[in-house]
Amino acid sequence: IDKTSPTAIEYWFRCLDLDGDGVLTVYELEYFYDEQYSRMEEEMSGDVIMLEDLMCQLNDLVRPEKNGLITLKDLRRAPPKMLPIFFDAFMNLTRFLEHDSRTSFLQRQLAQLSMRAMPATSFKDVIQMRIDFLASLPNPWIEFADCEYAALLNDHEEQEPQEGPAEPAQTTATNGSLINGNV
Repeated sequence: IDKTSPTAIEYWFRCLDLDGDGVLTVYELEYFYDEQYSRMEEEMSGDVIMLEDLMCQLNDLVRPEKNGLITLKDLRRAPPKMLPIFFDAFMNLTRFLEHDSRTSFLQRQLAQLSMRAMPATSFKDVIQMRIDFLASLPNPWIEFADCEYAALLNDHEEQEPQEGPAEPAQTTATNGSLINGNV
């Protein structure tokens, strides 16, 4: 799940680096893209993202030293919050599309924030407001942990009624008397 920590970045990079030479080429990424392409055709009713367009966007995201050749060093220089987009483009179509829809939603929110602040607020202050807004968003790992915790609670709640009603437990209160139920 994590694609932002240094260890995770190295792990996912090694997964994509088919020949182990420390460089991701368009040919290596195309190997993974082909699988995503077939999924896009199935899930997106033929509305697919072409490899050339995707590589253009990802080169803008990562800004490799050599265009079309992405190294681990290049990925480490990129903003960590953006790296899940890069990896999910080749490894997880569903999450990649979530990033795309979330990005569109965030762009709309940022535009609304800017429009409300303008013209009474200086351009510099509007930019700072946008930066503060983006910094306030939870990171993907926290979102994942929150979802998993909610699922765990839901599973626990679903299992309780199936187990049947438990007999009230007898416990000793602090003053030594017996009480039925929970203390």
